[in-house]
Amino acid sequence: YGQITKIEGKNITLSYNGDNIAIRVKDDAPVYSFVADGEGRNKRQDVDFKTLKIKDKLNITIKLLPNGQIEGQSVIMSPAPAIIKD
Repeated sequence: YGQITKIEGKNITLSYNGDNIAIRVKDDAPVYSFVADGEGRNKRQDVDFKTLKIKDKLNITIKLLPNGQIEGQSVIMSPAPAIIKD
């Protein structure tokens, strides 16, 4: 989990509490978010990888490859905070 600080192709660098990690996301990894469906439930919504940007918050499921590299298997984009109106 972390906030995107860098994107180069399919390589994403996440930052959390001062630590950084670079993750290569596999080409067919699903990218999605959850949005409220208006009935109190959350619905999965696919997101295009190209729409990810610096400062987005992500949770990336990773796999350790035999060569010691880590590979992103799926990406969940944290939704923007709700705006509360009085």
